[in-house]
Amino acid sequence: RNTLKPVSVKVEKVEAPSASPKEETKEKPLPATPSPKEVKGKQGNWCIIVASLATEKDARQALESYRKRGYADVSIVEGNGRYRLALCRYADKSEAYNRLNELKQETAFENAWILRAN
Repeated sequence: RNTLKPVSVKVEKVEAPSASPKEETKEKPLPATPSPKEVKGKQGNWCIIVASLATEKDARQALESYRKRGYADVSIVEGNGRYRLALCRYADKSEAYNRLNELKQETAFENAWILRAN
């Protein structure tokens, strides 16, 4: 029995602020980096998606932003005309959902979701 409910996701394009080299920008730090149980590279089929973007350019910019914040294993999953940012990949579905529930405690990840990628 499927108990999942569809969720609508609103994606907004936000331009980076233009700061002079001497200006410091303060960003809210993201939660702790992924746990060691997460599968590195493209081995896991269960992805925690944190963004879905319309263009590859936007996805690459967001990817770099996550990497600068300490998420080295973030990757782009392309499909159905969208470019999705996978923050973590797992071989085990239950581990992916456990981590997703932890991440959703943070405002930055309240709209994160699971995708089974090929």
